Amino acid sequence: MDTYSVFYDFILKNKLLDHKEKILVGVSGGADSIALLDLMAQLSQQLSLEIVVACLDHGIREESQEEARWVGERAAQYGFPFCTKRIELGKESKTALEEKAREARYSFLWETAQRFQASKVAVAHHADDQVETILLHFLKGTGIPGLCGMPLVRSLFPHSTVCLIRPLLCLNKQQILFYLQQKGLSWREDVSNADIRFTRNRIRHKIIPFLEEQGYPKIKESLLHLTQYAKETNDYMRQQAENFYQNHVKECCPERPYLSQFFQLWEGKECAKTILNSSLQELPIALVPYLFYRICYSFQKPSAIRSSHYQRISKLIQEQQGMVEMPDKIEIHKTPSSMTIVFPCSTEHKHPCVWQIPGKVSCSPYSLFEAQCQSAQNFDLDSHRIHSHPLSVAIAADSLEFPFWIRSCSQEDTIQLLGSPGNKKIARILSDLKVPLPLRQRILLVTDNHNRPLWIPGVGISHFARIQEKTKNIVVLSMKKIK
Repeated sequence: MDTYSVFYDFILKNKLLDHKEKILVGVSGGADSIALLDLMAQLSQQLSLEIVVACLDHGIREESQEEARWVGERAAQYGFPFCTKRIELGKESKTALEEKAREARYSFLWETAQRFQASKVAVAHHADDQVETILLHFLKGTGIPGLCGMPLVRSLFPHSTVCLIRPLLCLNKQQILFYLQQKGLSWREDVSNADIRFTRNRIRHKIIPFLEEQGYPKIKESLLHLTQYAKETNDYMRQQAENFYQNHVKECCPERPYLSQFFQLWEGKECAKTILNSSLQELPIALVPYLFYRICYSFQKPSAIRSSHYQRISKLIQEQQGMVEMPDKIEIHKTPSSMTIVFPCSTEHKHPCVWQIPGKVSCSPYSLFEAQCQSAQNFDLDSHRIHSHPLSVAIAADSLEFPFWIRSCSQEDTIQLLGSPGNKKIARILSDLKVPLPLRQRILLVTDNHNRPLWIPGVGISHFARIQEKTKNIVVLSMKKIK
Protein backbone atom coordinates (compact mmCIF):
# COMPACT_ATOMS: atom_id res chain seq x y z
CA MET A 1 0.00 0.00 0.00
CA ASP A 2 1.41 3.41 -0.93
CA THR A 3 2.06 6.08 1.71
CA TYR A 4 -0.96 8.23 0.90
CA SER A 5 -3.29 5.23 1.10
CA VAL A 6 -1.90 4.35 4.56
CA PHE A 7 -2.41 7.97 5.61
CA TYR A 8 -5.93 8.17 4.15
CA ASP A 9 -7.07 4.89 5.71
CA PHE A 10 -5.67 6.00 9.08
CA ILE A 11 -7.66 9.25 8.87
CA LEU A 12 -10.90 7.41 8.06
CA LYS A 13 -10.40 4.59 10.57
CA ASN A 14 -9.86 7.01 13.46
CA LYS A 15 -12.40 9.58 12.22
CA LEU A 16 -9.83 12.35 12.49
CA LEU A 17 -11.43 14.67 9.94
CA ASP A 18 -14.86 15.42 8.50
CA HIS A 19 -15.81 16.74 5.10
CA LYS A 20 -15.45 20.51 4.61
CA GLU A 21 -13.62 21.11 7.90
CA LYS A 22 -11.17 23.99 8.23
CA ILE A 23 -7.80 22.66 9.37
CA LEU A 24 -4.72 24.53 10.53
CA VAL A 25 -1.52 22.67 9.59
CA GLY A 26 1.60 23.42 11.60
CA VAL A 27 4.62 23.46 9.27
CA SER A 28 8.20 24.16 10.36
CA GLY A 29 9.82 23.37 7.02
CA GLY A 30 11.37 20.10 8.21
CA ALA A 31 10.88 16.78 6.43
CA ASP A 32 7.98 15.63 8.63
CA SER A 33 5.91 18.79 8.32
CA ILE A 34 6.52 19.11 4.56
CA ALA A 35 5.28 15.54 4.12
CA LEU A 36 2.23 16.37 6.25
CA LEU A 37 1.54 19.47 4.17
CA ASP A 38 1.65 17.52 0.90
CA LEU A 39 -0.50 14.67 2.26
CA MET A 40 -3.05 17.15 3.64
CA ALA A 41 -3.13 18.92 0.26
CA GLN A 42 -4.12 15.65 -1.42
CA LEU A 43 -6.61 14.86 1.34
CA SER A 44 -8.20 18.31 1.02
CA GLN A 45 -9.30 17.44 -2.51
CA GLN A 46 -11.02 14.24 -1.40
CA LEU A 47 -12.66 15.66 1.74
CA SER A 48 -13.14 19.26 0.53
CA LEU A 49 -11.05 20.55 3.43
CA GLU A 50 -10.04 24.18 3.93
CA ILE A 51 -6.34 24.28 4.80
CA VAL A 52 -4.45 27.09 6.52
CA VAL A 53 -0.68 26.83 7.06
CA ALA A 54 1.01 28.21 10.18
CA CYS A 55 4.72 28.55 10.95
CA LEU A 56 6.23 29.92 14.16
CA ASP A 57 9.73 31.39 13.95
CA HIS A 58 11.20 30.82 17.42
CA GLY A 59 14.06 33.24 16.74
CA ILE A 60 16.58 30.73 18.13
CA ARG A 61 18.63 30.29 14.95
CA GLU A 62 19.83 32.88 12.43
CA GLU A 63 18.32 31.00 9.49
CA SER A 64 14.87 30.55 11.08
CA GLN A 65 13.42 33.74 9.58
CA GLU A 66 14.38 32.67 6.06
CA GLU A 67 12.94 29.19 6.72
CA ALA A 68 9.58 30.71 7.72
CA ARG A 69 9.57 32.71 4.48
CA TRP A 70 10.34 29.51 2.56
CA VAL A 71 7.41 27.72 4.22
CA GLY A 72 5.19 30.61 3.14
CA GLU A 73 6.26 30.04 -0.46
CA ARG A 74 5.41 26.34 -0.19
CA ALA A 75 1.96 27.20 1.18
CA ALA A 76 1.41 29.60 -1.72
CA GLN A 77 2.27 26.84 -4.21
CA TYR A 78 -0.62 24.82 -2.82
CA GLY A 79 -2.87 27.87 -2.76
CA PHE A 80 -3.23 27.80 1.04
CA PRO A 81 -3.45 30.88 3.31
CA PHE A 82 -0.30 31.31 5.40
CA CYS A 83 0.32 32.82 8.83
CA THR A 84 3.66 33.27 10.58
CA LYS A 85 4.97 34.97 13.70
CA ARG A 86 8.48 35.65 14.99
CA ILE A 87 9.33 35.53 18.68
CA GLU A 88 12.56 35.84 20.65
CA LEU A 89 12.92 33.09 23.25
CA GLY A 90 16.21 34.43 24.58
CA LYS A 91 18.99 32.56 26.34
CA GLU A 92 17.74 29.57 28.30
CA SER A 93 19.08 26.25 29.48
CA LYS A 94 18.50 23.49 26.94
CA THR A 95 15.71 21.88 28.97
CA ALA A 96 14.00 25.20 29.68
CA LEU A 97 14.35 26.22 26.03
CA GLU A 98 12.66 23.02 24.83
CA GLU A 99 9.69 23.58 27.14
CA LYS A 100 9.44 27.30 26.42
CA ALA A 101 9.53 26.69 22.66
CA ARG A 102 6.81 24.06 22.97
CA GLU A 103 4.54 26.37 24.99
CA ALA A 104 5.08 29.23 22.53
CA ARG A 105 4.37 26.96 19.56
CA TYR A 106 1.05 25.69 20.91
CA SER A 107 -0.04 29.17 22.00
CA PHE A 108 0.65 30.43 18.49
CA LEU A 109 -1.27 27.54 16.92
CA TRP A 110 -4.24 28.17 19.21
CA GLU A 111 -4.27 31.91 18.43
CA THR A 112 -4.05 31.22 14.70
CA ALA A 113 -6.77 28.56 14.84
CA GLN A 114 -9.03 31.06 16.61
CA ARG A 115 -8.23 33.74 14.04
CA PHE A 116 -9.05 31.51 11.06
CA GLN A 117 -11.86 29.63 12.86
CA ALA A 118 -10.17 26.28 12.34
CA SER A 119 -11.70 23.37 14.24
CA LYS A 120 -8.54 21.26 14.30
CA VAL A 121 -4.78 21.73 14.28
CA ALA A 122 -2.69 19.05 12.54
CA VAL A 123 0.95 18.56 13.58
CA ALA A 124 3.61 16.27 12.15
CA HIS A 125 4.51 13.94 15.02
CA HIS A 126 5.16 10.46 13.61
CA ALA A 127 5.69 6.94 14.97
CA ASP A 128 9.39 7.47 15.75
CA ASP A 129 8.49 10.61 17.71
CA GLN A 130 6.04 8.47 19.63
CA VAL A 131 8.79 5.99 20.55
CA GLU A 132 11.02 8.83 21.78
CA THR A 133 8.15 10.27 23.82
CA ILE A 134 7.46 6.92 25.51
CA LEU A 135 11.13 6.55 26.47
CA LEU A 136 11.27 10.14 27.68
CA HIS A 137 8.19 9.61 29.86
CA PHE A 138 9.65 6.35 31.18
CA LEU A 139 12.86 8.11 32.21
CA LYS A 140 10.85 10.85 33.95
CA GLY A 141 8.78 8.28 35.84
CA THR A 142 5.38 9.44 34.61
CA GLY A 143 3.81 5.99 35.11
CA ILE A 144 1.21 4.30 32.92
CA PRO A 145 -0.22 7.58 31.54
CA GLY A 146 3.25 8.45 30.25
CA LEU A 147 3.64 5.05 28.58
CA CYS A 148 0.56 5.89 26.49
CA GLY A 149 2.69 8.42 24.64
CA MET A 150 1.15 11.23 22.64
CA PRO A 151 -2.60 10.93 22.08
CA LEU A 152 -3.84 10.81 18.51
CA VAL A 153 -6.43 13.48 19.34
CA ARG A 154 -6.65 15.88 22.27
CA SER A 155 -7.88 19.35 23.12
CA LEU A 156 -5.26 21.92 22.21
CA PHE A 157 -5.66 23.29 25.74
CA PRO A 158 -7.88 22.02 28.59
CA HIS A 159 -11.55 22.69 27.79
CA SER A 160 -10.60 24.16 24.39
CA THR A 161 -12.96 23.52 21.46
CA VAL A 162 -9.97 23.32 19.11
CA CYS A 163 -8.53 19.80 18.77
CA LEU A 164 -4.93 18.83 18.11
CA ILE A 165 -4.54 15.84 15.78
CA ARG A 166 -1.46 13.79 14.83
CA PRO A 167 -2.28 12.11 11.50
CA LEU A 168 1.33 10.98 10.86
CA LEU A 169 1.44 8.58 13.82
CA CYS A 170 0.73 5.84 11.28
CA LEU A 171 4.09 6.47 9.57
CA ASN A 172 7.70 6.21 10.72
CA LYS A 173 10.60 8.44 9.72
CA GLN A 174 11.85 6.06 7.04
CA GLN A 175 8.45 5.97 5.35
CA ILE A 176 8.23 9.76 5.45
CA LEU A 177 11.66 10.23 3.85
CA PHE A 178 10.82 7.66 1.17
CA TYR A 179 7.58 9.52 0.40
CA LEU A 180 9.42 12.85 0.06
CA GLN A 181 11.98 11.31 -2.29
CA GLN A 182 9.26 9.74 -4.41
CA LYS A 183 7.45 13.06 -4.70
CA GLY A 184 10.63 15.05 -5.29
CA LEU A 185 9.89 17.33 -2.34
CA SER A 186 12.62 19.32 -0.62
CA TRP A 187 12.74 20.38 3.01
CA ARG A 188 14.88 22.35 5.43
CA GLU A 189 17.12 20.74 8.02
CA ASP A 190 17.05 22.18 11.52
CA VAL A 191 20.64 21.78 12.73
CA SER A 192 19.45 21.86 16.36
CA ASN A 193 17.87 18.42 15.77
CA ALA A 194 21.40 16.97 15.89
CA ASP A 195 22.32 18.76 19.13
CA ILE A 196 22.52 15.98 21.75
CA ARG A 197 22.41 18.54 24.55
CA PHE A 198 18.64 18.37 24.03
CA THR A 199 17.14 15.38 25.87
CA ARG A 200 14.97 14.19 22.99
CA ASN A 201 17.92 14.31 20.61
CA ARG A 202 20.01 12.18 22.98
CA ILE A 203 17.24 9.60 23.01
CA ARG A 204 17.00 9.69 19.21
CA HIS A 205 20.70 9.64 18.36
CA LYS A 206 22.23 7.79 21.32
CA ILE A 207 19.85 5.72 23.45
CA ILE A 208 17.66 4.10 20.77
CA PRO A 209 20.61 3.17 18.48
CA PHE A 210 22.43 1.75 21.52
CA LEU A 211 19.45 -0.44 22.43
CA GLU A 212 19.10 -1.62 18.83
CA GLU A 213 22.79 -2.58 18.75
CA GLN A 214 22.61 -4.37 22.11
CA GLY A 215 20.14 -7.06 21.10
CA TYR A 216 16.89 -5.12 20.81
CA PRO A 217 16.58 -4.48 17.05
CA LYS A 218 12.79 -4.17 17.32
CA ILE A 219 12.77 -1.83 20.31
CA LYS A 220 10.61 0.69 18.43
CA GLU A 221 7.95 -1.87 17.53
CA SER A 222 7.98 -3.23 21.09
CA LEU A 223 7.44 0.20 22.60
CA LEU A 224 4.59 0.97 20.20
CA HIS A 225 2.91 -2.31 21.19
CA LEU A 226 3.45 -1.42 24.85
CA THR A 227 1.63 1.83 24.20
CA GLN A 228 -1.49 -0.04 23.13
CA TYR A 229 -1.53 -2.10 26.34
CA ALA A 230 -0.88 1.02 28.41
CA LYS A 231 -3.78 2.84 26.74
CA GLU A 232 -6.22 0.06 27.61
CA THR A 233 -5.09 0.08 31.24
CA ASN A 234 -5.07 3.86 31.32
CA ASP A 235 -8.64 4.12 30.00
CA TYR A 236 -9.88 1.74 32.69
CA MET A 237 -8.05 3.58 35.48
CA ARG A 238 -9.29 6.96 34.28
CA GLN A 239 -12.86 5.70 34.38
CA GLN A 240 -12.37 4.44 37.94
CA ALA A 241 -10.88 7.80 38.92
CA GLU A 242 -13.83 9.58 37.32
CA ASN A 243 -16.24 7.47 39.37
CA PHE A 244 -14.34 8.29 42.57
CA TYR A 245 -14.21 11.98 41.63
CA GLN A 246 -17.96 12.20 41.07
CA ASN A 247 -18.79 10.36 44.30
CA HIS A 248 -16.18 11.60 46.76
CA VAL A 249 -14.45 14.82 45.66
CA LYS A 250 -16.24 17.81 47.19
CA GLU A 251 -16.02 21.59 47.03
CA CYS A 252 -13.45 23.22 49.29
CA CYS A 253 -15.78 23.62 52.31
CA PRO A 254 -18.33 20.81 51.90
CA GLU A 255 -20.01 21.54 55.24
CA ARG A 256 -20.25 25.27 54.47
CA PRO A 257 -21.54 25.67 50.89
CA TYR A 258 -21.69 29.47 51.10
CA LEU A 259 -18.02 29.61 52.03
CA SER A 260 -17.25 27.51 48.95
CA GLN A 261 -19.40 29.92 46.94
CA PHE A 262 -17.49 32.87 48.41
CA PHE A 263 -14.19 31.50 47.11
CA GLN A 264 -15.72 30.92 43.67
CA LEU A 265 -16.98 34.50 43.56
CA TRP A 266 -13.67 35.88 44.80
CA GLU A 267 -11.44 33.83 42.46
CA GLY A 268 -13.81 33.60 39.50
CA LYS A 269 -13.72 29.81 39.75
CA GLU A 270 -13.17 27.06 42.28
CA CYS A 271 -9.79 27.23 43.98
CA ALA A 272 -9.78 24.00 46.00
CA LYS A 273 -11.24 20.51 46.28
CA THR A 274 -11.71 18.45 49.43
CA ILE A 275 -11.84 14.70 50.03
CA LEU A 276 -13.06 13.47 53.41
CA ASN A 277 -10.84 10.97 55.20
CA SER A 278 -13.66 8.43 55.19
CA SER A 279 -13.51 8.54 51.39
CA LEU A 280 -9.71 8.46 51.27
CA GLN A 281 -9.83 5.09 53.01
CA GLU A 282 -11.63 3.74 49.93
CA LEU A 283 -9.08 5.17 47.47
CA PRO A 284 -6.70 2.56 45.99
CA ILE A 285 -3.16 3.92 45.86
CA ALA A 286 -2.96 2.99 42.17
CA LEU A 287 -5.71 5.55 41.46
CA VAL A 288 -3.84 8.48 43.02
CA PRO A 289 -2.16 9.71 39.79
CA TYR A 290 -5.41 9.49 37.83
CA LEU A 291 -7.49 11.19 40.51
CA PHE A 292 -5.00 14.02 40.93
CA TYR A 293 -4.90 14.53 37.15
CA ARG A 294 -8.72 14.62 37.10
CA ILE A 295 -8.77 17.25 39.84
CA CYS A 296 -6.19 19.38 38.01
CA TYR A 297 -8.21 19.06 34.82
CA SER A 298 -11.32 20.34 36.62
CA PHE A 299 -9.36 23.52 37.37
CA GLN A 300 -8.13 23.78 33.76
CA LYS A 301 -4.66 23.38 35.24
CA PRO A 302 -2.77 20.38 33.84
CA SER A 303 0.29 19.86 35.98
CA ALA A 304 3.69 18.29 35.31
CA ILE A 305 3.46 15.61 38.00
CA ARG A 306 6.12 12.92 38.33
CA SER A 307 6.14 9.59 40.17
CA SER A 308 7.99 11.20 43.09
CA HIS A 309 5.07 13.59 43.57
CA TYR A 310 2.54 10.76 43.55
CA GLN A 311 4.60 8.93 46.16
CA ARG A 312 4.46 12.00 48.38
CA ILE A 313 0.68 12.25 47.94
CA SER A 314 0.25 8.55 48.75
CA LYS A 315 2.36 8.98 51.88
CA LEU A 316 0.37 12.05 52.94
CA ILE A 317 -2.90 10.11 52.62
CA GLN A 318 -1.65 7.67 55.27
CA GLU A 319 -0.72 10.46 57.71
CA GLN A 320 -2.94 12.27 60.20
CA GLN A 321 -1.91 15.71 59.01
CA GLY A 322 0.68 17.46 56.91
CA MET A 323 1.28 19.33 53.68
CA VAL A 324 3.09 18.68 50.41
CA GLU A 325 3.96 21.20 47.73
CA MET A 326 3.41 20.24 44.11
CA PRO A 327 4.45 21.85 40.81
CA ASP A 328 2.67 25.04 39.69
CA LYS A 329 2.29 26.21 43.34
CA ILE A 330 -0.36 23.59 44.07
CA GLU A 331 -0.56 22.59 47.73
CA ILE A 332 -2.14 19.52 49.32
CA HIS A 333 -3.12 19.83 52.97
CA LYS A 334 -4.10 16.91 55.19
CA THR A 335 -6.01 17.24 58.47
CA PRO A 336 -7.50 14.56 60.73
CA SER A 337 -10.82 15.00 58.90
CA SER A 338 -9.96 15.62 55.23
CA MET A 339 -7.44 16.32 52.49
CA THR A 340 -7.67 19.52 50.44
CA ILE A 341 -5.99 20.32 47.12
CA VAL A 342 -5.48 24.09 46.89
CA PHE A 343 -4.62 25.97 43.72
CA PRO A 344 -2.89 29.38 43.71
CA CYS A 345 -4.79 32.65 43.39
CA SER A 346 -5.67 33.32 39.77
CA THR A 347 -5.20 37.09 39.95
CA GLU A 348 -4.22 40.00 42.15
CA HIS A 349 -6.99 41.41 44.32
CA LYS A 350 -7.37 44.97 45.55
CA HIS A 351 -7.94 45.31 49.27
CA PRO A 352 -8.41 46.99 51.61
CA CYS A 353 -11.23 48.69 49.70
CA VAL A 354 -13.33 51.66 50.75
CA TRP A 355 -17.04 50.86 50.40
CA GLN A 356 -19.28 53.90 50.14
CA ILE A 357 -22.74 53.26 51.61
CA PRO A 358 -25.03 52.92 49.72
CA GLY A 359 -23.05 51.83 46.70
CA LYS A 360 -21.05 49.16 44.93
CA VAL A 361 -17.38 48.29 45.06
CA SER A 362 -15.28 45.63 43.35
CA CYS A 363 -12.14 44.24 44.97
CA SER A 364 -11.87 41.36 42.50
CA PRO A 365 -12.21 41.13 38.71
CA TYR A 366 -14.98 38.58 39.22
CA SER A 367 -17.24 39.88 42.00
CA LEU A 368 -18.63 43.02 43.59
CA PHE A 369 -20.10 44.09 46.90
CA GLU A 370 -23.39 45.99 46.90
CA ALA A 371 -25.02 47.95 49.74
CA GLN A 372 -28.61 49.20 49.79
CA CYS A 373 -30.07 51.36 52.55
CA GLN A 374 -33.65 50.93 53.75
CA SER A 375 -35.76 52.12 56.63
CA ALA A 376 -36.68 49.42 59.11
CA GLN A 377 -40.31 50.40 58.74
CA ASN A 378 -40.33 49.34 55.07
CA PHE A 379 -38.12 46.28 55.53
CA ASP A 380 -39.70 42.81 55.54
CA LEU A 381 -37.52 41.17 58.18
CA ASP A 382 -39.43 37.88 58.18
CA SER A 383 -38.99 37.47 54.43
CA HIS A 384 -35.32 38.39 54.69
CA ARG A 385 -34.73 35.76 57.37
CA ILE A 386 -36.19 33.13 55.04
CA HIS A 387 -34.18 34.15 51.97
CA SER A 388 -30.97 35.53 53.47
CA HIS A 389 -27.69 33.63 53.58
CA PRO A 390 -24.07 34.44 54.53
CA LEU A 391 -23.48 36.14 51.16
CA SER A 392 -26.58 38.35 51.41
CA VAL A 393 -27.19 39.88 54.84
CA ALA A 394 -29.00 42.76 56.52
CA ILE A 395 -27.52 44.73 59.43
CA ALA A 396 -28.62 47.59 61.66
CA ALA A 397 -27.05 50.87 60.50
CA ASP A 398 -28.09 53.27 63.27
CA SER A 399 -24.81 53.28 65.19
CA LEU A 400 -22.42 52.53 62.31
CA GLU A 401 -19.89 54.94 60.88
CA PHE A 402 -19.70 55.13 57.07
CA PRO A 403 -17.91 54.32 54.82
CA PHE A 404 -17.33 50.60 55.28
CA TRP A 405 -14.04 48.86 54.62
CA ILE A 406 -13.29 45.47 53.06
CA ARG A 407 -9.98 43.95 54.08
CA SER A 408 -8.15 40.74 54.90
CA CYS A 409 -8.47 39.24 58.35
CA SER A 410 -5.50 39.53 60.69
CA GLN A 411 -4.43 37.00 63.31
CA GLU A 412 -5.67 39.36 66.04
CA ASP A 413 -9.13 40.12 64.60
CA THR A 414 -12.04 39.01 66.77
CA ILE A 415 -15.79 38.95 66.24
CA GLN A 416 -18.88 37.78 68.06
CA LEU A 417 -20.92 36.10 65.37
CA LEU A 418 -24.69 36.36 65.58
CA GLY A 419 -25.90 33.56 67.84
CA SER A 420 -22.48 32.97 69.43
CA PRO A 421 -21.90 33.40 73.18
CA GLY A 422 -18.96 35.79 72.95
CA ASN A 423 -15.99 37.20 71.06
CA LYS A 424 -13.65 34.77 69.37
CA LYS A 425 -10.63 35.17 67.15
CA ILE A 426 -11.60 34.91 63.50
CA ALA A 427 -8.67 32.54 62.93
CA ARG A 428 -10.19 30.18 65.51
CA ILE A 429 -13.64 30.48 63.94
CA LEU A 430 -12.25 29.54 60.53
CA SER A 431 -10.41 26.60 62.08
CA ASP A 432 -13.62 25.41 63.76
CA LEU A 433 -15.42 25.71 60.42
CA LYS A 434 -12.70 23.48 58.88
CA VAL A 435 -11.68 26.09 56.32
CA PRO A 436 -8.47 24.76 54.73
CA LEU A 437 -5.47 26.57 56.21
CA PRO A 438 -4.17 28.18 52.96
CA LEU A 439 -7.66 29.50 52.17
CA ARG A 440 -8.07 31.29 55.49
CA GLN A 441 -5.83 34.13 54.36
CA ARG A 442 -8.24 34.77 51.47
CA ILE A 443 -11.21 35.33 53.81
CA LEU A 444 -12.45 38.95 53.94
CA LEU A 445 -13.78 41.08 56.77
CA VAL A 446 -16.17 44.02 56.38
CA THR A 447 -15.85 46.74 59.04
CA ASP A 448 -17.28 50.18 59.56
CA ASN A 449 -15.11 53.30 59.59
CA HIS A 450 -14.27 52.68 63.26
CA ASN A 451 -12.87 49.24 62.33
CA ARG A 452 -15.73 47.43 64.08
CA PRO A 453 -16.27 43.99 62.47
CA LEU A 454 -19.66 43.69 60.79
CA TRP A 455 -19.63 40.78 58.37
CA ILE A 456 -17.46 37.89 57.23
CA PRO A 457 -18.77 37.12 53.71
CA GLY A 458 -19.67 33.45 53.49
CA VAL A 459 -19.70 33.05 57.30
CA GLY A 460 -22.10 35.54 58.91
CA ILE A 461 -22.66 38.92 60.60
CA SER A 462 -21.59 40.16 64.00
CA HIS A 463 -23.88 40.17 67.02
CA PHE A 464 -23.15 43.89 67.32
CA ALA A 465 -24.69 44.61 63.87
CA ARG A 466 -27.86 42.57 64.39
CA ILE A 467 -31.28 44.08 63.66
CA GLN A 468 -33.31 44.76 66.79
CA GLU A 469 -36.84 46.02 67.48
CA LYS A 470 -35.52 49.54 68.04
CA THR A 471 -33.54 49.56 64.75
CA LYS A 472 -34.56 52.42 62.45
CA ASN A 473 -32.15 52.08 59.51
CA ILE A 474 -30.98 48.94 57.76
CA VAL A 475 -28.21 48.22 55.26
CA VAL A 476 -28.56 45.17 53.01
CA LEU A 477 -25.12 43.84 52.01
CA SER A 478 -24.48 41.30 49.29
CA MET A 479 -21.63 39.78 47.32
CA LYS A 480 -22.41 39.07 43.67
CA LYS A 481 -20.80 37.82 40.50
CA ILE A 482 -19.87 40.50 37.98
CA LYS A 483 -21.97 39.84 34.88
